[in-house]
Amino acid sequence: MATYSEIVESVRKRDYAPFYLLVGEEPYFIDELTALMEKRVIPEDEWDFNRTILYGDNTSVADIVNEARRFPMMGDRQLIVVREAQLVEHIEALEAHYGTFPDTTVLVLAYKKKADKRKAFFSKAEKTGKLFVSETIPDYKMQDFIQSAAAGKKLMLSPDVAGMLADYLGNDLEKLMNELDKLALIVGERGGAVTPEIVEQYVGVSKVFNNFELLRAIVNRDAGKAFRIAQYFARNEKEHPIQATLPVLFNYFSNLMIVCYLPQKNNAAIKAALGLRGDFQVRDYLTGLRMYQTRKVYDIIHQIRMTDARSKGVDTTGTFADSGDLLRELLHFIFH
Repeated sequence: MATYSEIVESVRKRDYAPFYLLVGEEPYFIDELTALMEKRVIPEDEWDFNRTILYGDNTSVADIVNEARRFPMMGDRQLIVVREAQLVEHIEALEAHYGTFPDTTVLVLAYKKKADKRKAFFSKAEKTGKLFVSETIPDYKMQDFIQSAAAGKKLMLSPDVAGMLADYLGNDLEKLMNELDKLALIVGERGGAVTPEIVEQYVGVSKVFNNFELLRAIVNRDAGKAFRIAQYFARNEKEHPIQATLPVLFNYFSNLMIVCYLPQKNNAAIKAALGLRGDFQVRDYLTGLRMYQTRKVYDIIHQIRMTDARSKGVDTTGTFADSGDLLRELLHFIFH
């Protein structure tokens, strides 16, 4: 099985395999390799007639085979790229054609779905070309990955700064790389050192507390941390208005209610129901299932709505409460 760096290095050396199957649930690496090949395999002046881009939702196996069997025009090779190859109907039938295409063809399948390596479609790909599996980076490895990716962009991040980004961005690699690119532009003339203050200013992550840390404390029923964050928000109400906090909490508990009623409460079912990509997000819902009963989730959603109404001047209790008091009252309700 080929690694990401091995494929990048071989493409840069113009040492191409006849067939690449890029497969997995993490789209970032697949997209990066696909873009690299689209740019490097065929000279730009040959793109119009020796580079073909197909899309899985309107492509058949026969279309792929027919394109791959052609010979290049006025060039050494042709490139066939199938984006979203997992959408091609009966794509696994392509396995029967492995190794039958001309040596002048380079075929790339961008298959953004988990591989069943027992099937010949995947196992034979490794024998006739290059198989790359794009794995989701586990949560516990994200901080190291961020520091490594930052170093590749000539940025210097302390473990604390990398931890801030990991907590805020999770394992959404596309968003992470966009933020690192932005930071590289900002601090490029300052020696590449990224401080917590820079992250707070340009990425939007508080070096002290933020809404996502509050949500995580609530999910894990860490009442002490949740009330400390609420106290910090109360002292900095302009930067942390309750009107920005409540939607974060409402969105989580609304989704948790959906999860409560799923017939199967596993990673795949939760991802499909909520449209999530990474295990990082699923983890919070699995934790919420353990920490909160369905009836309590329903009551919390109602209480968030009532708190939102009171924060906007619709007070059904007849008593005045500022934003700090409202958030503390909500937390008391959640934890009791």
